[in-house]
Amino acid sequence: MGIRNSSRGLRFGLTVAGAVAGLVAAGAAPAGAAPTGAVPAGAVPAQKVALTRTNHSCDGVRIDGDRPTPFGQAVVTRPASGKLVVSVSVTGASPDTTYAIRVIQLLPGDADCHGIAGYLTTDSLGGGRASVQELVLPGASQAWVDLNATDDFTNFLDSDPVSF
Repeated sequence: MGIRNSSRGLRFGLTVAGAVAGLVAAGAAPAGAAPTGAVPAGAVPAQKVALTRTNHSCDGVRIDGDRPTPFGQAVVTRPASGKLVVSVSVTGASPDTTYAIRVIQLLPGDADCHGIAGYLTTDSLGGGRASVQELVLPGASQAWVDLNATDDFTNFLDSDPVSF
């Protein structure tokens, strides 16, 4: 009986080890493990970009000089699924304020500047987090993130454009 259980345990251990090896080879990592660096075909690795009070026109060009003080960051990822996933984290922004999150995709000769992907509401210290996602528009190869306070459009945080 003891040998049979040991044999079963060994088979189970080898099966689990084989499954983990398959996940790692496919670019996934088990919980708590360091990522392998592999990216699925068609996907673009996460890109971190600072959120500042530097204003941009819809095409992503800075229009009022550089205000480099960061108020957080946006992490932009394009998984192979054809979506853009944006995780936003702010610190030191206006307290108890709701910001509209726009992911502005840059298209050849145009920009998608009007849609709202979601909202972030800061706490009493001006901190907050939110994640949004939207489909990649045909022809888009860059995007930037804009947060506008819903009660005061002059209260904003912008990123520079990132390529994907």
